Amino acid sequence: MTSLVLLRIAVPADPHDPGEWLTVASRRDQVRLALNLVPFAGITFLWFMALLFERLRLSEGRLMTPVFLGSGLLFLAMLFTAAAAAQGALGAFGIESRHLPANEAYRVSRGTVYGLMNPFGIRVAASGFLCGAVLLVIITDFAWVAVLFPFWVLLVSICMLVKTVP
Repeated sequence: MTSLVLLRIAVPADPHDPGEWLTVASRRDQVRLALNLVPFAGITFLWFMALLFERLRLSEGRLMTPVFLGSGLLFLAMLFTAAAAAQGALGAFGIESRHLPANEAYRVSRGTVYGLMNPFGIRVAASGFLCGAVLLVIITDFAWVAVLFPFWVLLVSICMLVKTVP
């Protein structure tokens, strides 16, 4: 959640932005911090998925368990791919940048990272019926809705924790 919020604050939601955020050192530092948090978020999400997998296997049956597991793993693959691409773009275009990266390589890398995370990654992560419906429909119109997914994970985690504590 922290990583998504840092990225939303530092990087404009528009995938066609000219890269003005790269000229501001504090914004580049926010993006670096957010990208450094991604592996920890991914490992935590794997633990969450393992717990959810075990719970669903015992209660929901055979259909929903592989669906949740598959969408979670696909989301993680896209998250790590987008983070690696963003790290590469930041390294290429964000080294003490004082001018805009006005070239095709920036536009391609920015579009790739945006495409991996927003229309595809977040939609793949759409778990739970209400959260899924909101993420499937709104993600391309309102970028902050991506924070709904970590909130959903937090809510489900709290519910599972409350049920297991005697």
